[in-house]
Amino acid sequence: MSFQFVLGATGTGKTEYVIKKMHQDQGPVIYIVPEQYTLQAQEDVIKLSKAKGILDIEVLSFNRLVYRYFDELGLADTAMIHDTGKSMLIRKILENTTQELTWIQKHRKKQGYMEELNKLLKECHQYNVDVDTLDAYIQKLSPGLLQDKLKRFKSAFA
Repeated sequence: MSFQFVLGATGTGKTEYVIKKMHQDQGPVIYIVPEQYTLQAQEDVIKLSKAKGILDIEVLSFNRLVYRYFDELGLADTAMIHDTGKSMLIRKILENTTQELTWIQKHRKKQGYMEELNKLLKECHQYNVDVDTLDAYIQKLSPGLLQDKLKRFKSAFA
């Protein structure tokens, strides 16, 4: 299995080159295109084909490719929590911890505050920042505002 990027300016024949190459290859081919281009790409593949259809060529967007991958792993039915749901969960947690987290209570009703907390949590998850990592950063910092904020953040979401 190989992976190939075809890059170039508009109108230089990239699509035609890729489709001809796909028809020459033996075995299944996955053609990844932007979401809005999938139907047009399927039509192009069929038009440039000598056969009447395409059996070994799949035209997928990135989203469909991920869905297919999750489906093969048996994760397609896994419920994902969207940003609104995450913000609701954060709000509920903060409502239940009013006494321990007084510093957050005065800000949590401000417009956009929950969304910012949600973004911060997403970034921590994305970059594998856990409580131990936060502790290490806190120890390295000299006492000040950033260190205090990180300590508060750690206590809120530990």
